[in-house]
Amino acid sequence: MTICVVGGLPEPIGGVTNFLYRLLTHFKGQVNQVIDLYPATNKWKVKGVNHVVRPRSRVLSVFWLLRKMRQSTAGTIYFNFSSPKSLLLLLFLPKPKGVIWALTLHHGALIESMYKSSILMRKLARLAIKRVDRIGFISENQRSFYEECGVNNARLFRISTYLPYVDCDDSIEGDIYKRLAELNGDFSKLIVASGYPTSLYRHDWVLEYFERLQQPDVGLVLCLYGADNEGLLEGYKKWSSRLPNVTLLEGLSPQQFQQVLNASDVYVRPTLTDSYGVAVAEALECGLVVLASDACERARGAHIFARNNRAQFEAMLDRAIREELLCAKSDVDSGFGSLKSFLSIE
Repeated sequence: MTICVVGGLPEPIGGVTNFLYRLLTHFKGQVNQVIDLYPATNKWKVKGVNHVVRPRSRVLSVFWLLRKMRQSTAGTIYFNFSSPKSLLLLLFLPKPKGVIWALTLHHGALIESMYKSSILMRKLARLAIKRVDRIGFISENQRSFYEECGVNNARLFRISTYLPYVDCDDSIEGDIYKRLAELNGDFSKLIVASGYPTSLYRHDWVLEYFERLQQPDVGLVLCLYGADNEGLLEGYKKWSSRLPNVTLLEGLSPQQFQQVLNASDVYVRPTLTDSYGVAVAEALECGLVVLASDACERARGAHIFARNNRAQFEAMLDRAIREELLCAKSDVDSGFGSLKSFLSIE
């Protein structure tokens, strides 16, 4: 059974687009089309997969999407959205008889997000979910959300959004290699943090820690990507530039971020909310000591601290720098088995 993926490929680079790029790379024999909802000029391609990108005009995009959905010959349409608000699309799209609709929402706090919405929005979302045949959930928080929406267990499938790293067509610029070599020469230990420039990622925790740190041989690489929706990016840039032990890198490709991980020792993720944190699994696979908040269910092997306990996070990072915490043996779920079952891939 062929699959049509509705979502997007990089660019922009983010959790959803990176997951779908890997999904298509690993399962391109089963995916016949990508309907990309993220217009951009530098789109990545997966050879052998038809890739269509929506117009920039939102009005035109509605008619474009309706046409593409009617033209699809796939037996399964797999929707991937980052927000519950996107569920409204499902109310208006044509669903031919016999076609299976599958859905994954890549949001770490669906219940909280939904209850911030209006009563009308919540009712419409529940109606939209009723049209979906299979739902891939990535945490118990998500499962509870779907159960509250009246979804029975037969339609729910536990999946992992982590898939093994794959090279992309993007070539790593020489200055990245050069910069990493300089950092390894300047510091005996490198700490990595990453994410969107938003308050939920708690980059301020990490920057304040390094502002106070009295060990000049320990450096931080802060990797930021995605939209600056809260207007914090410029402040993070200025803050980082004042600290001699902090390097801020923007918009790295997955290949470049992989090189940063390979050159580092510890990865930290003190997020307030999270869906899974694929970078946690990536870092574990690269052999780093990983510290992550309990904002969601993490890949096995990470050292976990309470998400609102800043003192515990800092104490744990102290121990990691002193090498009192070790990298656990990698035991990361590759996601292959769960996705095959969810999407009926043989």
